[in-house]
Amino acid sequence: MSPTYARLSLFYAAQFLVFGVMVPFWPAYLGAKGLGPAEIGLLMGAGPWVRIIAVPTIARAADRSGRYRTVMAASAAGAMLVAALFAVAEGLPTLFALSLVLNLLLASLIPLGDAAALQVVARAGLAYGRVRLWGSLSFIGAAAAAGAIVEGRTAGVILVLVVAGLGLSAVSVGALPALPSPERGRPRVAIGALLRSPPYLLSLLAAMLLNASHAVYYAFGTIHWQRAGLAEGVIGLLWAEGVIAEVLLFLAGAALARRLGVVGLFALAGVSGLVRWVALALDSSLATALVVQALHAGTFGAMHLATMEFMARALPRHVAATAQTLHSALAAGIGFGLTMLACGWLYGRFAGGAYLAMAGLSALGLGATALLARCWRGERIVLAA
Repeated sequence: MSPTYARLSLFYAAQFLVFGVMVPFWPAYLGAKGLGPAEIGLLMGAGPWVRIIAVPTIARAADRSGRYRTVMAASAAGAMLVAALFAVAEGLPTLFALSLVLNLLLASLIPLGDAAALQVVARAGLAYGRVRLWGSLSFIGAAAAAGAIVEGRTAGVILVLVVAGLGLSAVSVGALPALPSPERGRPRVAIGALLRSPPYLLSLLAAMLLNASHAVYYAFGTIHWQRAGLAEGVIGLLWAEGVIAEVLLFLAGAALARRLGVVGLFALAGVSGLVRWVALALDSSLATALVVQALHAGTFGAMHLATMEFMARALPRHVAATAQTLHSALAAGIGFGLTMLACGWLYGRFAGGAYLAMAGLSALGLGATALLARCWRGERIVLAA
C-alpha cells in the first residue's frame, strides 16, 4: 500500500464513518427529539438546499486557491461544533436552523475530497474505485456497530457517535496528499459555461433523478423497518449489506467502467432502482430486504461511478472542484432536497407505498441517460471562458 493510497483511503474512511451513523440513525435521533414524519422530512430535505448557492461558491474559491485541505478541515471542525449543539437544542425552529448549518458544513467535504482525489489518483496512477471503497467499508462498519450500540440505549448515543466521528474527520483532512499548485494564467470558467453544456446538464439530470430516488430509503428506511418489527441491530446489518454490495462494485469499478462506459453505468443504476424500490414498496419483510439490499451496488454505486467517470473523461482539470460541487449542490440540493421534502408527506400517507414514487424517479433517470447517449460520445467538453 503506497503512502498516497493510504492517506486517501484514511480520508474516505473517516468521512464515511460519520455518514455510516447519520444516514441510518439520524432520522431516528430526530424522532427521539419529538419530531413527526413530516418534520423529519423537512429537516432532512431543507438542509441540502443550502448547497445550491454556498457550496459552488466554496468550490470556486478552492479551485482558484488550491487550498482544498484548508477549506475541508475548517468545514469538518465547524460541523463537529454544530452537531454538539443538538444536545441542548429543542423545538422545530432551532433544530431546523442547526440542520441548515450542519448540512452547509458537511456538504463540501465529499465533493471537494472527490475533486482532490481525482487529481491525485491520476497523477499517482491509482484507481479511484479502489480508494473510494474504503469509505464504503467504513460506512459498513459504522452502520453495523452503531446498530449494535444504539440497541437498548437512549437516542443520545447517536449524537455522541456523530460528534466523535466528525472530530476524526477533521483530523483525516490534514493527512491528505499535497495537491498540484493552481496553474498560473489558467482560464476562469464561469458556472454558466458548465450549465450551457448539454452533456454536462444531462449527466447532472441523470444523477439528480437517480440520487433523488433514494430519498424515502434514507429518510424513512430505518423507521419503516422498525415498524415492520426488525431490531436495530438487524437494521444496521441491512444498511451494511447494501454498502458491501457497493464495495464489490467499486472493486470492479475500473473494469466495469471500461466495459459499460458512463452511459451504461447510469443505465445500470436506473434499472436497479426500478427493481429495488418496487420490491420494497410491495413487501417490508426481512427476506425481501436481504435480497434487494444487494441492489444498492447498482442504485448508488453505479450512479456514483458514472458521475465520477464523466467528470474525469469530459471535463478539464481546472474546473474539477467547481464541476464536482456544482453537481453535488444541484443533484443533492434541488433533486434530493425537493424529493426529501415530499417524502415526509408521501411516507406519512402511503407508508411503504412511497417507494413507488422512487421507482418513478429511477425511470425518469433512465430517460435522461438515453438523451445523454445521443449527445455525448465520450469526448472531452470544451468550455468557453
